[in-house]
Amino acid sequence: MRKKGISPIIATVLIIAITIGAGVVLYAMVQPLIKTNIGKAACTQVTFELDLVNSCKVGANNIKVSIDRTMSTSDEPEVVAWKVIVGNEGEKKTIKADWTDIVPGVQLTKSLPLPNLDFNVENIYVYPIIKVENNIEECTIIQKQTKLFPCSS
Repeated sequence: MRKKGISPIIATVLIIAITIGAGVVLYAMVQPLIKTNIGKAACTQVTFELDLVNSCKVGANNIKVSIDRTMSTSDEPEVVAWKVIVGNEGEKKTIKADWTDIVPGVQLTKSLPLPNLDFNVENIYVYPIIKVENNIEECTIIQKQTKLFPCSS
């Protein structure tokens, strides 16, 4: 009896095809995880503090938010905006602030009009939105917060 099998060339082509297919599947599964972790790692490089004295309420319709980046370095990721969340114990409202001038080495106090809210604003929470390799990442892991008091004259 003659035994038949596949030729060595066809076997080699099949092994190469299976290897490439497995590599593509692995890349598709791992690539999103790597992108997410790169963004989170970049967030930890952003240095800022929320100035507790100069962040305050101006009447019922405005707040002042004072962000201190004097300890920041120029090699930190680019901050393209800031998220400000106003709220109290039960309710919160998110406001995006397109402040690009709060760069490393400065401390700035910005006024922010409040939208019509059905609750009294008692607290603010602030975190940066950064740009990492053409992706926008919200850095919730380094969020700062403070209780708001009326501004002194």
